[in-house]
Amino acid sequence: MGTLKTTNIQTITGSGTLTLGTSGETITIPSGVTATNFVAGVSSSSTSGTAISIDSSNRVTMSSNPGFFATLINGTTYNSGGRLSGGTIRYNTGSHYNSTTGVFTCPIAGRYLVYCAVLANSGTGRLEGQVHLNGVLQANFNGNATDTYNGPTATIVVSGAANDTITIDRGSGTAFGSTHSNTYFGVQFLG
Repeated sequence: MGTLKTTNIQTITGSGTLTLGTSGETITIPSGVTATNFVAGVSSSSTSGTAISIDSSNRVTMSSNPGFFATLINGTTYNSGGRLSGGTIRYNTGSHYNSTTGVFTCPIAGRYLVYCAVLANSGTGRLEGQVHLNGVLQANFNGNATDTYNGPTATIVVSGAANDTITIDRGSGTAFGSTHSNTYFGVQFLG
């Protein structure tokens, strides 16, 4: 194996396709090297690991995509503190969710999928919740607790800037006052 040192590589005609390697081979770009327009529309400032992968069937995976999912949240945090927080964290990619405060902080600008559910305490009537971005109402969700295992859910997409915060806050009503899988909160960066 040898080393090719050059400033420019062009096709003979100045247009067309330039092929590096053959099918099944891997082209490696060392960490710290910037590859400009290497793959159209894909860029990475990561110096370690793989930020984005495209397999042979053109399926894209982004292992560092910011997001989290918390389930088995105890309704007492919602009832007393007015905010959905705590629970069992299933994943928290990038550690942008603070389970103590119930705040997700957007690491970068873009669209975020927000989803949640709050199990209402049976027989207590209407339960209302709110999705907030920086304390500003983005969506209301509500449901009646006339029978067991009933409660409102919400799924919305919000546009956030870096350092914006997303929370699920209590509007009114009483959540089920114990840990339950029907009470959950998640956020996923879409792009």
